[in-house]
Amino acid sequence: MSVKRTAVYPFNDEFSYYLNHSDLIAEYDVVSVISSKGSGFEGISVCLGEKEIIITEDFDNEVQHCDCVIVLFYDRPFESPLSEQEHNNRRQKNNKILIEKCKQIALLGKEIICVSKQMEVINALEKYIPAKQLTIFKTPNIIDHRISGLQSINTPVVFITSLFEGLGKSDLMLYIYKHLKSYDAKVCCISARSDISLFGGVYMDCFTSSYELSTSHILSINAYIKELEMNNDYDLFLVDVPGGCVPFSKEAPIDFGLTYFSYCKAIYPDYTILLLPFSNTVGDKANELKGIVEKGFGVEIDDYIISNKAVVYQESILNTKVMTISLNKYYMTEEENKYYEEQGDCYDFEKNISSAVDKMVLVLNKYGEINKV
Repeated sequence: MSVKRTAVYPFNDEFSYYLNHSDLIAEYDVVSVISSKGSGFEGISVCLGEKEIIITEDFDNEVQHCDCVIVLFYDRPFESPLSEQEHNNRRQKNNKILIEKCKQIALLGKEIICVSKQMEVINALEKYIPAKQLTIFKTPNIIDHRISGLQSINTPVVFITSLFEGLGKSDLMLYIYKHLKSYDAKVCCISARSDISLFGGVYMDCFTSSYELSTSHILSINAYIKELEMNNDYDLFLVDVPGGCVPFSKEAPIDFGLTYFSYCKAIYPDYTILLLPFSNTVGDKANELKGIVEKGFGVEIDDYIISNKAVVYQESILNTKVMTISLNKYYMTEEENKYYEEQGDCYDFEKNISSAVDKMVLVLNKYGEINKV
Protein backbone atom coordinates (compact mmCIF):
# COMPACT_ATOMS: atom_id res chain seq x y z
CA MET A 1 0.00 0.00 0.00
CA SER A 2 1.48 3.33 -1.08
CA VAL A 3 1.47 6.15 1.45
CA LYS A 4 -0.08 9.41 0.25
CA ARG A 5 1.53 12.79 0.95
CA THR A 6 -1.24 14.63 2.76
CA ALA A 7 -2.06 18.21 3.76
CA VAL A 8 -4.51 19.29 6.50
CA TYR A 9 -6.56 22.43 5.71
CA PRO A 10 -7.65 24.78 7.21
CA PHE A 11 -5.94 24.09 10.51
CA ASN A 12 -7.27 25.46 13.79
CA ASP A 13 -7.16 24.46 17.45
CA GLU A 14 -10.32 22.35 17.08
CA PHE A 15 -8.34 19.90 14.95
CA SER A 16 -5.07 19.80 16.87
CA TYR A 17 -5.64 16.12 17.54
CA TYR A 18 -4.68 15.48 13.90
CA LEU A 19 -1.17 16.41 15.01
CA ASN A 20 -1.29 14.30 18.16
CA HIS A 21 -2.44 11.15 16.37
CA SER A 22 -1.24 11.42 12.78
CA ASP A 23 0.69 8.17 13.39
CA LEU A 24 -2.65 6.32 13.36
CA ILE A 25 -3.49 7.47 9.82
CA ALA A 26 -1.60 4.62 8.19
CA GLU A 27 -2.38 5.35 4.54
CA TYR A 28 -1.75 9.10 4.79
CA ASP A 29 1.52 10.83 5.67
CA VAL A 30 0.74 14.36 6.88
CA VAL A 31 3.49 16.51 5.37
CA SER A 32 1.76 19.90 5.36
CA VAL A 33 -0.45 21.88 7.74
CA ILE A 34 -2.21 24.85 6.10
CA SER A 35 -4.13 27.56 7.95
CA SER A 36 -6.53 30.19 6.62
CA LYS A 37 -5.11 33.60 5.89
CA GLY A 38 -5.11 35.81 8.96
CA SER A 39 -5.86 32.97 11.40
CA GLY A 40 -2.68 33.64 13.38
CA PHE A 41 -1.21 30.14 13.04
CA GLU A 42 1.29 30.81 10.24
CA GLY A 43 4.89 30.23 11.25
CA ILE A 44 4.07 28.11 14.30
CA SER A 45 6.11 24.91 14.51
CA VAL A 46 4.18 21.71 15.28
CA CYS A 47 5.44 18.17 15.86
CA LEU A 48 4.02 15.04 14.26
CA GLY A 49 5.90 12.29 16.05
CA GLU A 50 9.56 12.95 15.30
CA LYS A 51 8.67 15.21 12.37
CA GLU A 52 8.46 19.01 12.67
CA ILE A 53 6.20 21.04 10.38
CA ILE A 54 5.81 24.80 10.08
CA ILE A 55 2.19 25.90 9.63
CA THR A 56 1.76 27.91 6.44
CA GLU A 57 -0.94 29.95 4.70
CA ASP A 58 0.47 29.15 1.23
CA PHE A 59 -2.44 26.97 0.10
CA ASP A 60 -1.64 26.90 -3.64
CA ASN A 61 1.98 25.83 -3.25
CA GLU A 62 1.34 23.20 -0.58
CA VAL A 63 -1.52 21.53 -2.45
CA GLN A 64 0.66 21.25 -5.56
CA HIS A 65 3.09 19.03 -3.64
CA CYS A 66 0.51 16.74 -2.00
CA ASP A 67 -1.46 13.69 -3.14
CA CYS A 68 -4.37 14.30 -0.77
CA VAL A 69 -5.93 17.12 1.27
CA ILE A 70 -7.98 16.60 4.43
CA VAL A 71 -10.48 19.48 4.35
CA LEU A 72 -11.83 20.38 7.77
CA PHE A 73 -15.25 22.02 7.66
CA TYR A 74 -16.18 23.74 10.93
CA ASP A 75 -19.47 22.16 12.03
CA ARG A 76 -19.64 23.60 15.56
CA PRO A 77 -21.01 27.11 16.33
CA PHE A 78 -18.43 29.85 15.90
CA GLU A 79 -16.86 31.16 19.09
CA SER A 80 -18.47 34.59 19.23
CA PRO A 81 -21.71 36.00 20.71
CA LEU A 82 -23.81 35.86 17.54
CA SER A 83 -27.47 35.06 17.00
CA GLU A 84 -28.42 31.70 15.52
CA GLN A 85 -29.09 33.36 12.15
CA GLU A 86 -25.71 35.12 12.23
CA HIS A 87 -24.01 31.81 13.05
CA ASN A 88 -25.78 30.15 10.12
CA ASN A 89 -24.83 32.98 7.74
CA ARG A 90 -21.20 32.79 8.84
CA ARG A 91 -21.13 29.02 8.46
CA GLN A 92 -22.64 29.21 4.97
CA LYS A 93 -20.02 31.76 3.95
CA ASN A 94 -17.26 29.55 5.37
CA ASN A 95 -18.69 26.49 3.62
CA LYS A 96 -18.83 28.33 0.29
CA ILE A 97 -15.14 29.26 0.55
CA LEU A 98 -14.07 25.71 1.42
CA ILE A 99 -16.22 24.13 -1.30
CA GLU A 100 -14.50 26.38 -3.85
CA LYS A 101 -11.13 25.29 -2.43
CA CYS A 102 -12.22 21.66 -2.88
CA LYS A 103 -13.05 22.33 -6.53
CA GLN A 104 -9.58 23.83 -6.94
CA ILE A 105 -7.98 20.75 -5.33
CA ALA A 106 -10.00 18.43 -7.57
CA LEU A 107 -8.91 20.24 -10.74
CA LEU A 108 -5.32 19.44 -9.75
CA GLY A 109 -6.23 15.74 -9.65
CA LYS A 110 -5.75 15.45 -5.90
CA GLU A 111 -7.75 13.30 -3.50
CA ILE A 112 -10.06 15.09 -1.03
CA ILE A 113 -11.12 13.80 2.38
CA CYS A 114 -14.10 15.80 3.60
CA VAL A 115 -14.59 16.11 7.36
CA SER A 116 -18.14 17.39 7.88
CA LYS A 117 -21.59 16.17 8.92
CA GLN A 118 -23.38 19.02 7.15
CA MET A 119 -25.60 17.63 4.40
CA GLU A 120 -25.38 20.87 2.39
CA VAL A 121 -21.59 20.40 2.26
CA ILE A 122 -21.78 16.70 1.44
CA ASN A 123 -24.37 17.24 -1.31
CA ALA A 124 -22.35 20.07 -2.88
CA LEU A 125 -19.12 18.08 -2.93
CA GLU A 126 -20.80 15.00 -4.37
CA LYS A 127 -22.23 17.25 -7.09
CA TYR A 128 -18.96 18.95 -8.08
CA ILE A 129 -16.16 16.50 -7.15
CA PRO A 130 -15.59 13.21 -9.05
CA ALA A 131 -16.43 10.25 -6.79
CA LYS A 132 -13.00 8.65 -7.29
CA GLN A 133 -11.34 11.74 -5.81
CA LEU A 134 -13.69 12.18 -2.85
CA THR A 135 -13.91 10.45 0.53
CA ILE A 136 -16.81 11.36 2.85
CA PHE A 137 -17.63 9.71 6.17
CA LYS A 138 -21.42 9.58 6.21
CA THR A 139 -23.69 8.79 9.13
CA PRO A 140 -23.96 4.98 9.24
CA ASN A 141 -27.26 3.21 8.75
CA ILE A 142 -28.79 2.52 12.15
CA ILE A 143 -30.08 -1.00 12.71
CA ASP A 144 -33.83 -1.58 12.99
CA HIS A 145 -34.18 -2.14 16.74
CA ARG A 146 -37.94 -2.71 16.81
CA ILE A 147 -37.53 -6.49 16.74
CA SER A 148 -34.49 -6.87 18.98
CA GLY A 149 -35.27 -4.48 21.86
CA LEU A 150 -32.50 -3.76 24.37
CA GLN A 151 -29.72 -6.37 24.09
CA SER A 152 -26.89 -7.34 26.43
CA ILE A 153 -23.38 -6.26 25.41
CA ASN A 154 -20.96 -8.98 26.52
CA THR A 155 -17.73 -7.22 25.47
CA PRO A 156 -16.30 -4.85 28.11
CA VAL A 157 -17.27 -1.23 27.45
CA VAL A 158 -15.27 1.82 28.56
CA PHE A 159 -16.99 5.21 28.49
CA ILE A 160 -14.92 8.35 27.99
CA THR A 161 -17.08 11.25 29.03
CA SER A 162 -16.49 14.83 30.14
CA LEU A 163 -18.00 17.32 32.54
CA PHE A 164 -18.66 19.72 29.65
CA GLU A 165 -18.51 19.50 25.88
CA GLY A 166 -15.31 20.54 24.08
CA LEU A 167 -12.68 19.25 26.54
CA GLY A 168 -11.00 16.83 24.11
CA LYS A 169 -12.60 13.40 24.66
CA SER A 170 -11.66 12.17 21.17
CA ASP A 171 -8.06 13.19 21.80
CA LEU A 172 -8.07 11.31 25.12
CA MET A 173 -9.67 8.22 23.58
CA LEU A 174 -6.97 7.96 20.90
CA TYR A 175 -4.21 8.40 23.49
CA ILE A 176 -5.74 5.54 25.50
CA TYR A 177 -6.10 3.46 22.34
CA LYS A 178 -2.41 3.88 21.52
CA HIS A 179 -1.37 2.92 25.05
CA LEU A 180 -3.55 -0.19 24.82
CA LYS A 181 -1.44 -1.33 21.87
CA SER A 182 1.04 -2.66 24.44
CA TYR A 183 -1.66 -5.11 25.58
CA ASP A 184 -2.85 -8.22 23.81
CA ALA A 185 -6.29 -6.81 23.04
CA LYS A 186 -8.33 -5.94 19.95
CA VAL A 187 -9.83 -2.53 20.72
CA CYS A 188 -12.67 -0.73 18.90
CA CYS A 189 -12.90 3.08 19.21
CA ILE A 190 -16.41 4.47 18.73
CA SER A 191 -17.13 8.18 18.27
CA ALA A 192 -19.72 10.60 16.92
CA ARG A 193 -16.87 12.37 15.08
CA SER A 194 -17.10 11.35 11.45
CA ASP A 195 -13.32 11.59 11.00
CA ILE A 196 -12.70 8.86 13.60
CA SER A 197 -12.69 6.46 10.63
CA LEU A 198 -9.38 7.99 9.51
CA PHE A 199 -7.80 6.81 12.76
CA GLY A 200 -9.12 3.25 12.54
CA GLY A 201 -12.21 3.86 14.66
CA VAL A 202 -15.95 3.42 14.06
CA TYR A 203 -18.27 6.36 13.36
CA MET A 204 -21.62 6.23 15.19
CA ASP A 205 -23.99 9.17 15.51
CA CYS A 206 -27.49 8.37 16.71
CA PHE A 207 -28.24 12.07 17.35
CA THR A 208 -27.98 13.39 13.82
CA SER A 209 -30.66 16.08 14.07
CA SER A 210 -30.79 17.29 17.65
CA TYR A 211 -30.13 16.52 21.31
CA GLU A 212 -33.68 15.24 21.81
CA LEU A 213 -33.99 12.20 24.05
CA SER A 214 -36.10 9.27 22.89
CA THR A 215 -36.47 5.53 23.30
CA SER A 216 -35.52 5.18 19.63
CA HIS A 217 -32.14 6.86 20.20
CA ILE A 218 -31.35 4.64 23.18
CA LEU A 219 -32.27 1.45 21.34
CA SER A 220 -30.33 2.56 18.25
CA ILE A 221 -27.13 3.03 20.26
CA ASN A 222 -27.58 -0.39 21.82
CA ALA A 223 -28.39 -2.10 18.52
CA TYR A 224 -25.46 -0.56 16.68
CA ILE A 225 -22.88 -1.63 19.26
CA LYS A 226 -24.47 -5.08 19.50
CA GLU A 227 -24.04 -5.48 15.74
CA LEU A 228 -20.38 -4.45 16.03
CA GLU A 229 -19.94 -7.07 18.74
CA MET A 230 -21.63 -9.84 16.74
CA ASN A 231 -19.74 -9.14 13.49
CA ASN A 232 -16.27 -8.63 14.98
CA ASP A 233 -13.97 -10.20 17.53
CA TYR A 234 -13.32 -7.17 19.74
CA ASP A 235 -11.94 -7.49 23.27
CA LEU A 236 -12.87 -3.96 24.30
CA PHE A 237 -15.05 -1.02 23.22
CA LEU A 238 -13.79 2.52 23.87
CA VAL A 239 -16.78 4.86 23.55
CA ASP A 240 -16.35 8.62 23.19
CA VAL A 241 -19.69 9.80 24.61
CA PRO A 242 -20.86 13.02 22.87
CA GLY A 243 -21.63 16.18 24.84
CA GLY A 244 -21.12 16.76 28.55
CA CYS A 245 -22.53 15.31 31.78
CA VAL A 246 -23.94 18.42 33.44
CA PRO A 247 -25.38 21.81 32.46
CA PHE A 248 -22.73 24.53 32.42
CA SER A 249 -25.05 27.22 33.76
CA LYS A 250 -28.62 28.48 33.56
CA GLU A 251 -27.61 30.55 30.54
CA ALA A 252 -25.81 27.61 28.88
CA PRO A 253 -27.53 24.35 29.92
CA ILE A 254 -26.39 22.67 26.66
CA ASP A 255 -28.24 19.31 26.60
CA PHE A 256 -28.51 18.84 30.41
CA GLY A 257 -26.47 15.64 30.07
CA LEU A 258 -29.26 13.88 28.15
CA THR A 259 -26.88 12.39 25.58
CA TYR A 260 -24.77 10.86 28.35
CA PHE A 261 -27.98 9.62 30.01
CA SER A 262 -29.01 7.94 26.73
CA TYR A 263 -25.67 6.15 26.40
CA CYS A 264 -25.85 4.98 30.03
CA LYS A 265 -29.31 3.50 29.40
CA ALA A 266 -28.26 1.93 26.09
CA ILE A 267 -25.07 0.28 27.36
CA TYR A 268 -24.14 0.15 31.02
CA PRO A 269 -20.35 0.75 31.01
CA ASP A 270 -17.89 -1.54 32.75
CA TYR A 271 -15.52 1.37 33.31
CA THR A 272 -15.94 5.14 33.02
CA ILE A 273 -13.31 7.87 32.73
CA LEU A 274 -14.41 11.46 33.37
CA LEU A 275 -12.52 14.30 31.69
CA LEU A 276 -12.43 17.48 33.77
CA PRO A 277 -11.55 21.02 32.61
CA PHE A 278 -8.23 22.44 33.74
CA SER A 279 -8.24 25.08 36.47
CA ASN A 280 -5.98 25.98 39.37
CA THR A 281 -8.44 24.37 41.81
CA VAL A 282 -9.72 21.38 39.83
CA GLY A 283 -7.50 18.93 41.74
CA ASP A 284 -9.22 19.89 45.00
CA LYS A 285 -12.70 19.68 43.47
CA ALA A 286 -12.24 16.53 41.37
CA ASN A 287 -13.83 14.09 43.83
CA GLU A 288 -16.76 16.45 44.43
CA LEU A 289 -17.38 16.77 40.67
CA LYS A 290 -17.04 13.01 40.25
CA GLY A 291 -19.69 12.53 42.95
CA ILE A 292 -22.10 14.96 41.25
CA VAL A 293 -21.94 12.97 38.01
CA GLU A 294 -22.30 9.61 39.79
CA LYS A 295 -25.33 10.81 41.77
CA GLY A 296 -26.97 12.32 38.70
CA PHE A 297 -26.73 9.23 36.49
CA GLY A 298 -26.26 6.25 38.79
CA VAL A 299 -23.09 5.19 36.98
CA GLU A 300 -19.80 4.89 38.85
CA ILE A 301 -16.90 7.07 37.68
CA ASP A 302 -13.83 4.83 37.96
CA ASP A 303 -11.21 7.43 37.15
CA TYR A 304 -10.82 11.05 36.13
CA ILE A 305 -8.24 12.87 34.03
CA ILE A 306 -7.72 16.61 33.91
CA SER A 307 -7.91 18.06 30.40
CA ASN A 308 -5.42 20.45 28.87
CA LYS A 309 -8.33 22.79 28.12
CA ALA A 310 -9.69 25.45 30.45
CA VAL A 311 -13.20 26.91 30.32
CA VAL A 312 -13.52 30.63 29.55
CA TYR A 313 -16.46 31.46 31.81
CA GLN A 314 -17.65 34.87 30.59
CA GLU A 315 -17.42 33.92 26.91
CA SER A 316 -19.35 30.72 27.66
CA ILE A 317 -22.17 32.73 29.24
CA LEU A 318 -22.26 35.17 26.31
CA ASN A 319 -22.26 32.37 23.72
CA THR A 320 -24.64 30.11 25.72
CA LYS A 321 -22.20 27.26 25.04
CA VAL A 322 -19.02 26.08 26.69
CA MET A 323 -16.00 27.95 25.33
CA THR A 324 -12.52 26.63 26.06
CA ILE A 325 -8.92 27.67 25.61
CA SER A 326 -6.29 25.08 24.79
CA LEU A 327 -3.32 24.97 27.14
CA ASN A 328 -1.14 23.75 24.34
CA LYS A 329 2.49 24.74 24.00
CA TYR A 330 2.00 25.38 20.27
CA TYR A 331 -0.39 28.26 20.90
CA MET A 332 0.89 29.87 24.12
CA THR A 333 3.58 32.38 24.88
CA GLU A 334 6.75 31.34 26.70
CA GLU A 335 5.41 32.94 29.91
CA GLU A 336 2.09 31.08 29.64
CA ASN A 337 3.87 27.77 29.04
CA LYS A 338 6.07 28.29 32.09
CA TYR A 339 3.07 29.07 34.31
CA TYR A 340 1.06 25.99 33.33
CA GLU A 341 4.04 23.64 33.49
CA GLU A 342 4.49 24.76 37.10
CA GLN A 343 0.98 23.49 37.86
CA GLY A 344 2.17 19.89 37.58
CA ASP A 345 1.02 16.86 35.60
CA CYS A 346 -2.49 18.22 35.04
CA TYR A 347 -1.03 20.58 32.42
CA ASP A 348 -0.25 17.69 30.09
CA PHE A 349 -2.84 14.95 30.42
CA GLU A 350 -0.82 12.64 28.17
CA LYS A 351 1.60 12.12 31.07
CA ASN A 352 -1.11 10.42 33.11
CA ILE A 353 -2.49 8.15 30.40
CA SER A 354 -0.11 5.23 30.97
CA SER A 355 -0.96 4.83 34.66
CA ALA A 356 -4.66 5.40 33.94
CA VAL A 357 -4.64 2.60 31.34
CA ASP A 358 -2.86 0.20 33.70
CA LYS A 359 -5.46 0.95 36.38
CA MET A 360 -8.29 0.40 33.88
CA VAL A 361 -6.88 -2.93 32.70
CA LEU A 362 -6.65 -4.21 36.29
CA VAL A 363 -10.39 -3.61 36.70
CA LEU A 364 -11.33 -5.02 33.30
CA ASN A 365 -9.30 -8.19 33.78
CA LYS A 366 -12.19 -9.60 35.82
CA TYR A 367 -14.07 -9.84 32.49
CA GLY A 368 -11.20 -11.58 30.70
CA GLU A 369 -7.42 -11.60 30.42
CA ILE A 370 -5.85 -8.49 28.89
CA ASN A 371 -2.10 -9.00 29.02
CA LYS A 372 0.85 -6.90 27.93
CA VAL A 373 2.62 -8.14 24.82
